[in-house]
Amino acid sequence: MRGFLNGRSFDMESVAPEERLPLAKPVAWTFSNTGAGMLMPHPMHVHGVRFRVIERDLASSPPSDLAEGIIDAGFKDTVLVFPGGRVKLLLTPTEPGLFLYHCHNLEHEDGGMMRNYLVS
Repeated sequence: MRGFLNGRSFDMESVAPEERLPLAKPVAWTFSNTGAGMLMPHPMHVHGVRFRVIERDLASSPPSDLAEGIIDAGFKDTVLVFPGGRVKLLLTPTEPGLFLYHCHNLEHEDGGMMRNYLVS
């Protein structure tokens, strides 16, 4: 199994232009689970920064008992993105360096569903 984020697999040396973030400036990222790949929930984890969920699109409606338990308030480092849904985050990097973001499903992470991002 190969995992992708933004159509790219993991490459330790690769940092795409949208994965280069300015230090101490707010940046909005959107995780979307609407592609033709693995339509299952993906817990997306971002290393080196905390973020706030500013918008969630539950287009494909998770089971009601699960949806009722979602708490998007407060700072996060991981967010669950449901199949058919999108989650928009606001993050403000406070430390320079090379960091990783990835799906926290172990088999997805091991399959390459992760990317670097650079803060400078």
